[in-house]
Formats: sequence, C-alpha cells, structure tokens
Amino acid sequence: MRPYTETRPFPAKYVNASIEIIAEYNDFPDLPARTAVATDCAAPVIDSAKLAYGNSLATDSTSYNILTVKFSETIPQTSSAHPFLLKALKNGAIYQLRLAAISTAGKTCTFRADTIDVGNILYALKGDSIWIDPAASVKDNYANSQLNSLNRRVPLDATTQPAQWTFTIVPNPFTPVTGSGSKITVKSKTVLVDADRYFLRMVIFDIIGNTVISSDMTSEGNGWSYTWDGRNRSGRVVGNGVYPASIKIFKDNKETYSKRIKIGIKR
Repeated sequence: MRPYTETRPFPAKYVNASIEIIAEYNDFPDLPARTAVATDCAAPVIDSAKLAYGNSLATDSTSYNILTVKFSETIPQTSSAHPFLLKALKNGAIYQLRLAAISTAGKTCTFRADTIDVGNILYALKGDSIWIDPAASVKDNYANSQLNSLNRRVPLDATTQPAQWTFTIVPNPFTPVTGSGSKITVKSKTVLVDADRYFLRMVIFDIIGNTVISSDMTSEGNGWSYTWDGRNRSGRVVGNGVYPASIKIFKDNKETYSKRIKIGIKR
C-alpha cells in the first residue's frame, strides 16, 4: 500500500487500485485527516503478448508453444481454455487459441498454446492483434471482469524455431526419355509458420559451370519442389553425366541458406 497525500480546501477523492486515500481540510486544520482504501473498479486489459513456437522435433516440454501475456494489473490464474480473441493481420480473420494455463506471477500469465480451435487460420503470426474475450470472464483480484468488447487490442509478437532443411532427389540418376523427370524437394523438419516469407531458387549447371536451366521452386504442402525433365533452356535433352545444382533459400528477400546437390543423367 503506498500513501497518497494532497491538501485541498475540500475532501479529495481518488479511485485506483492499491492506493490509500488521505483527505485533509486546509480551511479547518483542527479536523483530523480521513484515510480510506480505494476500491478498484477498472477491469484488466492486455499490455503485451508474445507467442514462442516450440521445437516441433522435440519430445519434451521444449516442443510446447508458449504464450506469455502481461496484463495491466495483477490477475488470478484463469481456467478458461479460450480467454482471448485474435485477429489475423493478413486477412482480418478472427480466431482463438486453445490455451492451458501454466503459471501466473503478478501481472504476467503463461499459457501452453495447443492449437487454433476457432477460425480458418493455420498459425498465429507476428502482427496479429489480441485482446480479452469478454465471454471468458477474465477478471482481476478485485473480481472486476473484462466485459467490454472494445477492450484494448495489442499486436502479437511471435518467434519461431530456426528451419532445419532437408533435400531429396527422386529418382537420381534418371533417364529423361523414359521417365517423368527427377523431382527435387526441399522441406523443413521444424514447422514453418511463416512459409509465405520464403522463396527458393534452383540453378542447374553443366560440368564447366554454364547454366543449363534455372527456376523458382514451387510451394508444395509443407515444402518446395522442382521437377527437372532433363532439358536445358532451349528445350533440348542434355547428355549423360552428373549435373551440379545450387538451391538458394530466401526469407524476406534475403538469402538465408544455400545447398549444392548433384543430379545424374543416364540413357
């Protein structure tokens, strides 16, 4: 409890949580000061929220997606599985995360985010907005529930696990005249929640380093692929041999990873 003292010719009145009110009369110094504990009448709102995606390859608690929410005031741990509403920055869709409370310490609450229950959204992303769902009865220590549908929205911060890339070439080697080509596939072992920020480019060379063909790889499910039919830029089938290729991975138009592979041609 912190004291708050102000001298006025009339009794001062303040309403705020955890504040002691002292009313004094300047014109009547013989009257004793009056002291009272203020009653909190404001419901909590979100100050900040951060979602940390876990390692999808792990089998322990490091695989959990963790949502950390800081409120405007201390609140008890909520039992609601859907205490918040979220709005996707990309398309404006409203969605909800299914949450399980882990801990509460002062104004900060930590949840395990299991999945998206409501809304046609695959992943919660950085820049989405989040606020308290009035139907969830989120309240402070003074039992003031947040019932205002227009309560404060804040941008969601989100961090992801680094991509762990895998590269497959099937078949390898291959015969252009009898087969449908060799399919080169790139995937991440970890979940990519922001796959739309990536693009991949592949360049195939001959033995002396001339470009045989180059192309952007096509997004396919949870990865990217390119099928080479054994032809060069002029549409001619290339000869037997081993053709080196370079795959470059870009995120937000910046190269983040590159890989050299070899593709065999046989007739």
